[in-house]
Amino acid sequence: MDSQILVALALSFVGGLSTSAGFVDMKVASVSDNESSNAIYLRKTEMQKFLKGKGVGLASGSKQRPDGDDISIYSGLPKSTTRNPKWSEDHNAILGELLLEQHVNGNFCNENMRKEQWTSLVVVLNRRLRTNYTDSSVMIRFKNMKADFRTLYQLTNRSGWGWDEELHIPVATDELWDEIQQVNPKVARFRRHQFHQYEIFEKICAENIAVGSDARCTKMPEPVVNVE
Repeated sequence: MDSQILVALALSFVGGLSTSAGFVDMKVASVSDNESSNAIYLRKTEMQKFLKGKGVGLASGSKQRPDGDDISIYSGLPKSTTRNPKWSEDHNAILGELLLEQHVNGNFCNENMRKEQWTSLVVVLNRRLRTNYTDSSVMIRFKNMKADFRTLYQLTNRSGWGWDEELHIPVATDELWDEIQQVNPKVARFRRHQFHQYEIFEKICAENIAVGSDARCTKMPEPVVNVE
């Protein structure tokens, strides 16, 4: 009887050790899992911070700020947009050609193109350049080019100044450049900044600059015929 009791107690003790060992193993595994989860979380957090610094959004449900499609440019794949898109010289050249065509067709008045013609011009421009300019972006570009031309035209009509048709820049002595830059430092950029559309804008705008308020429309209204 005593031997049976001793055997039973021995078996119970061994079973207890196995149970305790299993519990310890589970606890160690749990700790390892927690450490792995923490490591994954830290790596994910670090990656989120890195991508956020690069301007990449990870949250699919987050709202994105509009890019300002009114001045966006697309050629093949979408390009990033800014408040002041950079126009390449070939884009300026095509725009200049189309503006001159509109001028020849009589669609300018007081150095401004008639409003109803802008849409058709932009359609042709986008088709030729494979871009997605909007009416407003092209009108802004025209306004900026016109402002540059007015400055250049006033410069080249000063005494001692001229226009180099090959280099497309105003020419004058260093003394005259230094003198004008003291009066208006902003004109310094025109010393080496080429303006290839000078002759086109001269046809479109020079008359208005010369004669002021007496500018004429290049397309006069047709006479009214009385059929009675």
